[in-house]
Amino acid sequence: MFDILSLNCLVLGGTLDRIFPVEIARTKPVSALKEAIKVEKSHAFDGIVADQLKLYRTSKEVETLDDDELMQALACAPEGGHEALTGSRRALSRIFEHPPTPDALHILVELPSPSPVPQATLLNCLVLGDARNRIFPVIISRAKNVGALRKAIKDEKQHAFHSVDADELDLNHISLPNDDELEHKLRDFNFGKPLQPTSILANIFIDVPTEEHVHIIVRRPLRGLLKDRAMYLKDKLPPPSSGAKIFSATQEKHVYLCSRPLEAEDPIPVTLMEPIFAEFLDDCQTYKPTDEDNCFVRNLSYQMSMFHPTELARMDEFREQLKAYKITLGNDTVGRTQCQTDDHLMVDKFPVVIAKGNNEIGSGGGDPFAQALIYYHLFIQNLDNDELKVARLCSVFPCFHIIVFGPCIGIVGSVFARKIHSEVLVPIIPLCWHSKQLAIQDTAARAFGALRIATRKFKNLYSKPMPTVEIADFNPECPSWQKYTNPDGESQEFAYEETQKIRDTGLMPIGSAPARDTPELIAFEKLPGGWYMVVMEALGIDERSLSPPTDSYRSFYNYRDCASDHRKLEEAVSAFIADFHNEGFVHGDLRDVNLLVKAGGQDKIVHFMLLDFDWAGKVHETYYPPYVNRKEISRPSGARDGMEILQEHDLEMIRFLFHPDTDGPLVLLV
Repeated sequence: MFDILSLNCLVLGGTLDRIFPVEIARTKPVSALKEAIKVEKSHAFDGIVADQLKLYRTSKEVETLDDDELMQALACAPEGGHEALTGSRRALSRIFEHPPTPDALHILVELPSPSPVPQATLLNCLVLGDARNRIFPVIISRAKNVGALRKAIKDEKQHAFHSVDADELDLNHISLPNDDELEHKLRDFNFGKPLQPTSILANIFIDVPTEEHVHIIVRRPLRGLLKDRAMYLKDKLPPPSSGAKIFSATQEKHVYLCSRPLEAEDPIPVTLMEPIFAEFLDDCQTYKPTDEDNCFVRNLSYQMSMFHPTELARMDEFREQLKAYKITLGNDTVGRTQCQTDDHLMVDKFPVVIAKGNNEIGSGGGDPFAQALIYYHLFIQNLDNDELKVARLCSVFPCFHIIVFGPCIGIVGSVFARKIHSEVLVPIIPLCWHSKQLAIQDTAARAFGALRIATRKFKNLYSKPMPTVEIADFNPECPSWQKYTNPDGESQEFAYEETQKIRDTGLMPIGSAPARDTPELIAFEKLPGGWYMVVMEALGIDERSLSPPTDSYRSFYNYRDCASDHRKLEEAVSAFIADFHNEGFVHGDLRDVNLLVKAGGQDKIVHFMLLDFDWAGKVHETYYPPYVNRKEISRPSGARDGMEILQEHDLEMIRFLFHPDTDGPLVLLV
């Protein structure tokens, strides 16, 4: 008695090399055999229901035929004495009463006739980033190409794409159900290359598109900053060793915002663009080294202070030391390039650490800082080999560079916004210290302890799905902090491209004198990296119009010549500063650009706002910061770097403010 059937099956029209086996219990019905065949050929039978399959048991004559004779016999199948397996509940034991011949063909499978595909097709389309209730249909001939579909989509969404040419739209073919999971799936979906404009729709949609699915995703063209981001990645890069030798020429165009020269920098530092860098700086100050950290830096100091025969030998030793410290680096080529790093740490396709070394200070093929920067550029350029896709990703791709030159270490942080920004995060750390120089050893232990913490954070960051700009609000040139806690204790999110309308609370008209106030303080929070975030009400400021709206402010610098009598304003500002002083504070920077005024009829000032309190503080505890400008700005003689900010200085600045060309009277209301 045999319990299991081993059946050789063939789809009608297929060649003998496409015969496939199916094993099934002899007690199962015909319907179960159909299901088993469907499972075995799941890819080929995608979209076909098992019940639609027609099965035939081959005639007994088939068992005696050689391959050529068998192919001739199958040419007229299913005719030719083959038994149709009808009745879904019919047991296979009634069909195969005896064991089937092992090498013979036993089952022929006939696929259902394909439904005729209509000449026109309905495609459900969705602009990436829109909610799923914004899905819209487009009916178009299958004989047309993707370029025609672009035009049809633009015509359907003429208001949304009124300033966009049809050929700027990127289209991607998908088939996802319109359900509650759609937007989540789109967030993580890898779209790949967009459809080519010359591709015929019939070749893309061979079958009728699935009903209630989304078929086409529309991506808006890159504009402004994001377009610049993509163009930046198009430029061909030299190998890092060659690029470092011509780095000074490259930096004539400030290709890298790395403070070489000093003008090549962005106002927003990398510690504001990536919080992990800011937290790294805090950890460098506050981290308490363990015995593991101290042992590591001691061993690292011993090995790095030695003389190595080659750069490769030094970097091999550096890699081994970091591996023992659980920071595992490897050296490999970058993407499809032939450029191989000294060492790097990757998470998926993203660089977390890039290490570059010279055997000794001044040796090697060029500046290791510049070489590490070019390696980072290559890594970003080779992400998916698609600069448009990279530009759309909501990330500044933060990465550490560890620079090794002889017995010294530098730690650099880089991000990619419109250009690549790169900053030295900590002072250069010498590893050839005297055994009693505990302060330097402690600095090194805290820095590497902080680095290990930060690399773990980057691993977590890069292990999560990365949304695109169509899905999430993103401006890579703005600080990463986009929320604060309001006075009610609630978390409030904001976007940097938006402004709040000025509110009248706090704007106090005082009879015939101008109102006096400062912008309302909404929130004040301490951030990592030594930063403070001050959230204040946004003022309506109009510096350009010759006749600004009556509800707009402009700086006193631009208003000075619009009215002849500023005495009431001078009195109001002086009274405000007197109150400020009486509370025990000093301002330190009372200039015309920090005084905003609002004019009423006949150019009479009705309100003022005083800004720029970043130098302000308590009396006898507040000092001028570095680089006080005394050339273009009139200041008191004692207003110099590091000197105490005095209340008398504020009074003198008021004199300069309202009487720049004379030694006019100082108005002070107490």
